[in-house]
Amino acid sequence: VAYSLVEATKVPGSLLAGYLAHYPHTLSIQMVVFAGVWAIGMVIIGASNGVWMMAAGYMVAGVGIAVINVAQPPLIDHIVPSTEKHRAPLYYAVIAAMGIVGIALGFLICGVTIETSPDAWRWNFYAAAMIVIVPCVFLLFMDAV
Repeated sequence: VAYSLVEATKVPGSLLAGYLAHYPHTLSIQMVVFAGVWAIGMVIIGASNGVWMMAAGYMVAGVGIAVINVAQPPLIDHIVPSTEKHRAPLYYAVIAAMGIVGIALGFLICGVTIETSPDAWRWNFYAAAMIVIVPCVFLLFMDAV
């Protein structure tokens, strides 16, 4: 059910991203803002005291990740130097592979932490929110965008 909620909220998030695409000079700011929205969703999930609060957290995270997914390719295209444009598909592939590896590691880490304590699952969501800080700081101080 939670995965379905994330997928369902990607529709309005993608529509919002399509609207925001008309402002190409704000791509890095959009990525930071909606990574923050995703992180807020992760914190809501971690702090949830019931299924409805968890569902709300997944819906917030879904909107954030939808905008990031749509804004990511133009941002990469803007960052890649013109002499390296022929390698842009490689950059997209590397980022996609990093996402898959991240998901696999996330499942592994979550499984290990849940074995240690029944309430440890919450910290997995808090950690995911904290991990977002590093790329957001990088995007805020990028000169290219």
